[in-house]
Formats: sequence, C-alpha cells, structure tokens
Amino acid sequence: MKNKVKIKISESAYKELIYILKDLKGSYIRFAYKNGCCLSSKIHIYIDSLQKEDIIDKIDELPIIYNSQLTDNINEITLIYKNSTFMIKTVPVKRLSKDCSTCTIGCSHGCSHKNKMAAV
Repeated sequence: MKNKVKIKISESAYKELIYILKDLKGSYIRFAYKNGCCLSSKIHIYIDSLQKEDIIDKIDELPIIYNSQLTDNINEITLIYKNSTFMIKTVPVKRLSKDCSTCTIGCSHGCSHKNKMAAV
C-alpha cells in the first residue's frame, strides 16, 4: 500500500467542506494531482465518488480520496479557507526546479516563469 499524503486542513476549510458535503451522501472530497510547470505542483480539489483504485483518508468526519498519482508526487497538502476561497499549498516529493530551460510540460506553452528566467 502506498503511503498516505499528509493533509493539514484549517478549521475554517474543514467546516466549509463539511457544509458542502452535508447533503451529498456517499460523496468525498477528492484531491487530484495535475502535472504543471516546473515551478508548481497543481492540486485540484472537487467533490467526487469513490473509484476502485482510490486511497481513502479521513480527517475527523471529512471523507477524503485521492489516487496513487497524488502519493507519487505530493508529500503534504495544506488547505485553508479565507475570503470565501480555498487556498492550497503543497510539498512535492521531488524538489521543484527553479530553471525552466529544460521544462517540457508547462513552460513550453508560454509559461511566465520561463520568460522571467530568460530575462535574468
């Protein structure tokens, strides 16, 4: 079994997610990894149902799911809710590059980080 991702959720984020799920029986909060630019790890958060390969986690009464792509790429997620917005910080498994010159994912499509690095 894969290691679980360490998830930290602020009290306000926890309360908001519980409120969102209250009438959605059988639903989970899903954290999904999306490969991004060499300077960022993107995490999507949404409401979903359980899939066969999902890892199930729970913070108090908050049901959370994610798959092995998340555990392969992210060590820790911090989620806060402030000014009616969820904000996510991640700690990746691999250290993120600060050099976009070899990026083959996000930077090749006009990533602003690549343009900044070229100007330096």
